[in-house]
Amino acid sequence: MPPTYGPFSRSPAMIKTMQIAHYLCVRFARGIGNSTQVDSDDWTLTETQEFNQLADVLARAFKNKKMLSWKADDYKDWLEVNGKGARGTNAEFERRVAEEFPPLVPGVIVFETEPFILCDIKGNILMWYLPGALKNRRQLKMWKELKILQGSFSIDEYSSSWRKNTSNYMKREDCKTLAPGTVSMAPAWFQQGHAKSNPLEVSAELRKARGLRWIENFSDSAALIGAALSIMHTWQWQLAIQAMDNLYRDPDLVAKNETLPRVLNAWTSPLTGISVINNRLETPTHRDRGSAYEWFDILSSIGKYQNGYMRLPGAGVEVAYGPGTLVGIAGKILTHNASSVGERACIAQYMKDNVVTALVTSNHRRWANASYIGRMEM
Repeated sequence: MPPTYGPFSRSPAMIKTMQIAHYLCVRFARGIGNSTQVDSDDWTLTETQEFNQLADVLARAFKNKKMLSWKADDYKDWLEVNGKGARGTNAEFERRVAEEFPPLVPGVIVFETEPFILCDIKGNILMWYLPGALKNRRQLKMWKELKILQGSFSIDEYSSSWRKNTSNYMKREDCKTLAPGTVSMAPAWFQQGHAKSNPLEVSAELRKARGLRWIENFSDSAALIGAALSIMHTWQWQLAIQAMDNLYRDPDLVAKNETLPRVLNAWTSPLTGISVINNRLETPTHRDRGSAYEWFDILSSIGKYQNGYMRLPGAGVEVAYGPGTLVGIAGKILTHNASSVGERACIAQYMKDNVVTALVTSNHRRWANASYIGRMEM
């Protein structure tokens, strides 16, 4: 029987996440026909409604598999040889990729609105698409809490990075609720470009009062969303819990750690980093380079917007990306972009490969596999 909701943790914040994960796993296992165990009654009605909705969408996605014709390991090896660090922005390079690793239906863009998982030919999962995973009251709570970060969102008209360049964001005067921009935070990470020379440190935003206040307010949402990883990617979940537990047991692994105890008391996400991207009109096609090929980023889309779409050009897939959608994506493999009309926030939770390597001695990278998850029992 495959492990389900994961390893032991000494972190009080992570214990709640693991308790939610246990509930989700029981409900999911029953949803895919592997269990008759009833749901726990240790939670409030509001909590169980939220958990049930998320677990049921996960089960629906799992039962709706889309299979690519190639192996993810071959794709990974090809990128390592031919374009290590490929950002997904070079059209000629991506044309060569498509010749080697064709999309789901060659010559056709497959549009989806129902939950599904996207797998390679071996059943390794590259994406979970989970529309309607978050209830409306959860979305509203998350949206209101982002006002705490109002002074932290940054953009720059002169930035060479599309992630911060003003041209990809709504105009400030058109944003009625939240300023456009992005902010990132982590209890432990390396300064950009200094992973080999500098120690891990608490991110600057989590050394500020508003960053600390936001992560404390966001903690219940982070626990709910993070707990879904226990189903989506059991191996990444276990590695993430181990990394956070090691950090909890030995805070001296991290420099500039004066606020770390308060951060860890509220950091319920098993993933080691969070970015908030607010009121970006267009996210250009790209790959996310900082993670491992095998790992998921979990994206939560909320806000007051319409016509939200996410596209995976290499896979030949486009999905409706409405409020309340969660996406777990192997972002270092799959090129992806997004667009919307109106005010929207994307809250991205992720793991940096170099951070996990610094926190965990045996950083084993494995794919999430559908046949493995399909044997989940409780």
